[in-house]
Amino acid sequence: PYGSIKGVWNFERSDSPIINGQSTGTGSFWGQLGAGIGVVMPAKTAFRVGLVYDGLGDSNYQSLTAQGQLSIPLN
Repeated sequence: PYGSIKGVWNFERSDSPIINGQSTGTGSFWGQLGAGIGVVMPAKTAFRVGLVYDGLGDSNYQSLTAQGQLSIPLN
């Protein structure tokens, strides 16, 4: 199993771009939490799956991302 914690702080800018009607770079601080699991199979093939929740502390932004990775040695 693995986990991650990330903090993001965008400094306020008057020239920040607008995406979908929302100004980016609002000066707010928000965080991400991630968790998942990795498995090593025979012949050292590895598989990882996880989820990342983004937007902790920011009521205007929330996101959930699913991730997967398959590693196969080429030797």
